[in-house]
Amino acid sequence: MASTSGPQGMADAPSERPDLRVVQPEDFGIGALFQIIREAVIVANAETERIVLWNGAASSIFGYSEEEALQLPLHALVPESLRDRHRLGIASYSATGHGDLIDRNTILELPALRKDGMEITIEFSLTPIENLNGQGRFALAIIRDVTERVQLDALRNDFVAMVAHDLRSPMSVIAGFAETLSKRWDRLEAEQRSMLLDGIARNVYSLDHLIEDVLQVARLESGQFSYEIEPFDLAALLRRTVAEITRPEGRPEIEVDATDLPLALGDELRNWQILNNLLSNALKFSPVESIVRVEAIQIDNELRISVIDQGVGVAESDVARLFGKFSRVSQGGGKASGTGLGLYICRLMVEAQAGSIGVTSEQGQGSTFFYTLPIAAADVA
Repeated sequence: MASTSGPQGMADAPSERPDLRVVQPEDFGIGALFQIIREAVIVANAETERIVLWNGAASSIFGYSEEEALQLPLHALVPESLRDRHRLGIASYSATGHGDLIDRNTILELPALRKDGMEITIEFSLTPIENLNGQGRFALAIIRDVTERVQLDALRNDFVAMVAHDLRSPMSVIAGFAETLSKRWDRLEAEQRSMLLDGIARNVYSLDHLIEDVLQVARLESGQFSYEIEPFDLAALLRRTVAEITRPEGRPEIEVDATDLPLALGDELRNWQILNNLLSNALKFSPVESIVRVEAIQIDNELRISVIDQGVGVAESDVARLFGKFSRVSQGGGKASGTGLGLYICRLMVEAQAGSIGVTSEQGQGSTFFYTLPIAAADVA
């Protein structure tokens, strides 16, 4: 049977080719359900590989309007790497009524292609459907976009593997040092004992930090996290935080520029946590002979706090996901480290105080991490 390859064929023998005229859901016995169903519904003619029905949910997933979709071959929704397999399946179903996917009678998960070229993951069921007003083999697909779930599953798996690794490493050190102390205590010099005990303490702290990050995210996401929102002296908090922060030997100096500021409205303790996280990151990724600056300025009815470093910077492709859950971004080509939860925790805390958080960065030129807080009402002009 001849196939139609373009819009010109739409005028050919409409009575014989149901897909070349205006087709209605009623032609397939699905009526009003077609438009109100939440999932995407697509019906295609296997002989011509033309889409003949397309609902609003399909437009939301794939980005094509109904008018655009009805001009498309079905393979426009299929990534290039799968098109040969797709064409074989369509040809088999058209000729025999059977095909690799349509015969499975189950929910399938495969990549698909949006109008903008973005590859997504869809979950769909595929079934034969009869056109009540004509001949031909048609297939109906009910589709759900599961890209976000698939990405989250992948992130979660990576996170579990990372946590397992990051738990095992300090536990191995603690066990080894403890065993050495237990078996050789009398033969060790006082300095050696002190070194081993210090190593145990450092690794216990590392474990505690990891566990606290995970627990803190659970509390933040479940709403079991309290905030004491009240006016506080932001400039004083910045100076105190910088004075208290542990600065490893050889790390950059930290300068503070925060004068003539009105009172901020927020939780002082949570802001101390946010600042500690941003400063620790800045110190970690900055060269020794550099300066990390902490600045705070008033912009309208907000205070903007910035932590500015001269470090390795962040790739433009990574900036958008920096504040996401489990995001572990390598900087300067180095290996990604940490739980991937620190900036996510900062984001949740800032947003809970009616603020916003962001970053500007250029690889090799440093980064500026910033967030905002409201000004206390009495100080608002």
